[in-house]
Amino acid sequence: MNEDELRMLLGRVEAPPSRVDLAMVLREGQRVARRRRYAVPGVAALTVLALVAVPATIGALRLRSHGSAGPRPSATPTGSTTPGVGAGCPYTLLPVPAGLTEARAEAVDPAGRYIAGWALSKAGAITGLLWTDGRPQVLAGSTIGAINEHGVAVGIDRSGPFRYRDGQVTRLHLPAGYTARGPLAINAAGDIITTASKYGGASQHGMIWPAGSDTARFLPTPLSAEVDGIDDDGTMVGLFNEPKGRWPVVWDKAGNMRRLETPGPKVFGLAFSVRDGWAAGRLTGPDPARPTSEKSWAAVWDVRTGKLVFKLSEADTATHVNSAGWFTAVRSAYDNHGQPVPLAAPAGYTVDASAITETNLVVGDWYVGGSSKPTTVIRPVTWQC
Repeated sequence: MNEDELRMLLGRVEAPPSRVDLAMVLREGQRVARRRRYAVPGVAALTVLALVAVPATIGALRLRSHGSAGPRPSATPTGSTTPGVGAGCPYTLLPVPAGLTEARAEAVDPAGRYIAGWALSKAGAITGLLWTDGRPQVLAGSTIGAINEHGVAVGIDRSGPFRYRDGQVTRLHLPAGYTARGPLAINAAGDIITTASKYGGASQHGMIWPAGSDTARFLPTPLSAEVDGIDDDGTMVGLFNEPKGRWPVVWDKAGNMRRLETPGPKVFGLAFSVRDGWAAGRLTGPDPARPTSEKSWAAVWDVRTGKLVFKLSEADTATHVNSAGWFTAVRSAYDNHGQPVPLAAPAGYTVDASAITETNLVVGDWYVGGSSKPTTVIRPVTWQC
């Protein structure tokens, strides 16, 4: 089940009242659809954040050129900081505390100092991880979904949304009766956004916690909209639901909405990430090879013009984008010409790329197995491209 399917299911089925959406916990633990098995966290709330002293080991279709695109880099850099097989951006394994397995790196701040992810405990519960300058910290019973360059992180656990900074957890409060239904995102100023719905209601609302506040306010976005990403200037991206479809959209901080381009009236989409005039996300529509089936494509837009820049047939989701227009799309990084930039991995391993920094540091993981075979090895990794 991919993320869109999960959202659609949640939209159709009513659940009993709860302070937090279980699907939200999964999305914060694994922010985008991965096509491999999910682990469900235990019921423990985030009560202790223990510092673990572990030494750090350290075919696209181009539709439009972006005006700020820089020189085209090599698509196949070589070398590795750790012995491995195959060419690609050199990698560094992130250390994992003893007793944890299947660790993943899911989010990174724009400067690359803070990396967030999660792992499984011996009991099979999700345990959040936060690497600072390569050193891991364990966040019991929770996961971080996003983090800014000041080390302010946001996430969700069984007790609801939270903000984490300097070892301190602050609970983020929603209006009475509302439940978080979308991932949390944060910008450099510390503004935090999410999407929330009221139990028994048919609509959902964008919410914002202004920097330093623990009380959410309603965003001036329309009902049935979902906000997923926020830039430093307050620009937000997400999707807008209406009877005719689900459209990728962008809002300015005053709430003025514009649709992002989709290639045809039956192709829908959503935008996950926004950075300095670029947005990354997904398109979904009829499969040209099988008209009765649906297909998804990774997508990147020019936010200033609303134009679709890249539509990738080899990837179904663009997960993250930086200010130069480089982006991650599950199995690879891509430069601002839409060309894949391979990520080095040992023979037999599959790469999962989650996010990218301003210096083209890619975070993610590699694994053996998944899909039709059991996942046997998962390691959190960074690649310097």
